[in-house]
Amino acid sequence: MTLKKKLTILLGITAVLAIGGIAMINPFTGEDEPEYGVEMTNERQQKKEIEIALSKKIYSEYKDVEKIEFNQWRHSKETGMWGITVNINNSNAMSFNFSDLKSINSLRGSSYNPKTFKLVKRDKKLNSNQVTIDKLKIKYSE
Repeated sequence: MTLKKKLTILLGITAVLAIGGIAMINPFTGEDEPEYGVEMTNERQQKKEIEIALSKKIYSEYKDVEKIEFNQWRHSKETGMWGITVNINNSNAMSFNFSDLKSINSLRGSSYNPKTFKLVKRDKKLNSNQVTIDKLKIKYSE
């Protein structure tokens, strides 16, 4: 093999390695991509914070709330919306939709079946920021 061929092969290998190294860095920020586990932990924390805030919201709006159970979160790739169904006192189901998982302020709507939903609204809504939910039985989503 001639020196010219060896040099061409060496430059080709170097170029491939350099391109591969550049591809592993985020081109928009110049930083490494976040690890999958770190992102998932953050998402899990956001869901838990929203579930706590929803528990306070439900307790502040309805009488005789004793037990709240959160089902699995759903995410629509088409719309970007997030949703969760909550069972209250075992027999009252309510669904909530969020535009994102940033906070409870991302709540875009809620719904329930009036034929099966039997909870009674409070005469005066409690301030959900001052409500304590320590005495409620709450099962958070996994």
